[in-house]
Amino acid sequence: MAEFARKGVYDFVEENLSESEYSHKDYSLFRNSEEQEVESEDESEKQFDLSINEIDEVEDKDEDETSLEESMYLIHCDQQCGKQIHILPNLPIYDGHIHLNQVVSKIQADFISVKAFSLIREYYFINNNHKPNESLVSNPSPFPSHVHRYPTIGIHPKYFNSQTLYKTLDDFKSHLEISRSTSNEKNKIVAVGECGLDDTATTTLDQQIFVLEKQIDLADQFHLPIVFHCCGPHLYQKLFDSLKNRISNRYLPLHWHCINSNSNLDIIDLFLNQFPNSYLGLNESITYRTNTENFLKFQNWLVSRSPFLPDRLTFEADYPYLSPRNLHGTYDPTCAPLATTEYLSKAVYDPNRNIFSYIHSSN
Repeated sequence: MAEFARKGVYDFVEENLSESEYSHKDYSLFRNSEEQEVESEDESEKQFDLSINEIDEVEDKDEDETSLEESMYLIHCDQQCGKQIHILPNLPIYDGHIHLNQVVSKIQADFISVKAFSLIREYYFINNNHKPNESLVSNPSPFPSHVHRYPTIGIHPKYFNSQTLYKTLDDFKSHLEISRSTSNEKNKIVAVGECGLDDTATTTLDQQIFVLEKQIDLADQFHLPIVFHCCGPHLYQKLFDSLKNRISNRYLPLHWHCINSNSNLDIIDLFLNQFPNSYLGLNESITYRTNTENFLKFQNWLVSRSPFLPDRLTFEADYPYLSPRNLHGTYDPTCAPLATTEYLSKAVYDPNRNIFSYIHSSN
């Protein structure tokens, strides 16, 4: 996730990559990927290990001996939500899926109120604009400099009008063309989505598939990643078929949003194998026990795939939706990914992993 945001999210904000420039690694589900000897990654690992050691040293000291700088390591959740989670100060928070336009004023106020944290960490948000013309909504005031937003644009299966569909698609393509030509990196569209299939939508399935495949074609044409949404386990196969049939470059980065106990996990396995640069979005919905049998199956799925799955995950809030069940206090976008990783670390129960290692892998 970090490489997505640092270079403009999914490596497409600062430059358009050709097909030959994609990473052609084999991320087979049943084989460990080779360790990459990349200097920047090694340095990142060293910094992460150093931070772990530093926080251990600080917690061993008496409170009277703790300096002001060291006390910053003891901060709990940034919004004081009551969770006893120590957040490493140099560990940024990346949120792979959020909807800022709907609650932008409130979130801006929240971040301004914690502006003192600007020297502690950076925040990176993938802002999904999933309604027609939503991306045209202007923000009333800028966020603090430590908050970075990267917009996507898509047509959600629940939010399009069949009567004006062709105009919506024409406008959609125009937005992508403008984004490609703009010199302002902050205004560049970094992905197409969220788009997909939804059995709660009022539009027909044929209409949804048509709109989905048009967006896949445009993402392929503009070399942009795609963010997918699928509601209804029986629709997963149809969405996967559309991906296989329409995507010409199987190394195109893909993000399947909101994977949980209601997902068709067999299709998700196929998805991860078919597309080497595919990622799964985990959010607060993994804490929802709506069906005991499915819930336990999902827990077992997480455990059985834990050796490789962290490298294929991105954590997301989907704010303002899906408040975490294990979050005590005010729900805000900075707490949600942490609540998700805390739950995941307990569900998998891997002694070699904790909240920070999951976040680090996702970053």
